[in-house]
Amino acid sequence: MARVLFNFFDDWSDELAWWLGLTLGDGNVHRGKKYYRVSLCGTFETTSRWLALFAPERRPMEFKNSPGTFQATVDSKQLVELCESQFGMVGPKADSLPWPVSLPKKHRRAFIRGLWDSDGSLSVDMREGRRGGPCCRAKYTTATHDFAVQLQKLVRTCIPSMSDVKVSRWTTPLGKFKTQRTWYSFVWNGLNAWRLARWLYRDAPEALRNEDKYNAYLRFEALRGEEYERRIIVERRMKKHRAENAARLAEFWSDGQPLKDGADKVCKQCGSLQLKAKGLCESCYKKEWRRCRKQVGGR
Repeated sequence: MARVLFNFFDDWSDELAWWLGLTLGDGNVHRGKKYYRVSLCGTFETTSRWLALFAPERRPMEFKNSPGTFQATVDSKQLVELCESQFGMVGPKADSLPWPVSLPKKHRRAFIRGLWDSDGSLSVDMREGRRGGPCCRAKYTTATHDFAVQLQKLVRTCIPSMSDVKVSRWTTPLGKFKTQRTWYSFVWNGLNAWRLARWLYRDAPEALRNEDKYNAYLRFEALRGEEYERRIIVERRMKKHRAENAARLAEFWSDGQPLKDGADKVCKQCGSLQLKAKGLCESCYKKEWRRCRKQVGGR
């Protein structure tokens, strides 16, 4: 039996908050007739860091039927009882995920990062249409509606600029177990996704983060930098374009003084004697004025 560092669970810390987020997402607390087990599934780096916090002597094992997926297990009755009494993790978490009411404010960021490292995703999707191009996307999926609502409220409390999004419900098709699973998820796109990823992973310690999610955050930062540079170039071009059109409009108005009635001149375009300005009659003058205004960007 592996030695468990139970003093790790005495006081709240970023390490404990991150551990709790991972365990609520991809972990499992099982109380059987013959054994008591706390386990976590994920990548080798994530499971190794999860074990290093409270059971450093244990090592994750790779699934034979799923290369690249590892499982970290700790068999301890005392640990199972601690998870049940202190964090409320009883039975299958998919039915009713507990919400840590006593979580201090200063450790919320590590807790949310743990949840996103397990059941969340950060990706770059391609938008279609007029505003096509790469778009940042942050999504979280869980089997409990109340937990999804509570998590979204907590994120918006920590980042007030985040927008309110709808929690959607969807079901997976029938599989080999002949049952349908119901899931709840919410998505932030664009600037909101970049804000969330930056808040979670900008200064995250290497021992308390998922490398795949961190690399996705770096991709987000690169996209924001490219978008900022493109925006500066476009603004410079638009500024130059507006200045040129404004100069043309000023030139059009410079000699646009009304002519006296009966002047011995005709319209340059239609030959009418009823001139208004710039050697044009009133009708041609309005057409020319609209054309010039359209170039500047007016209506």
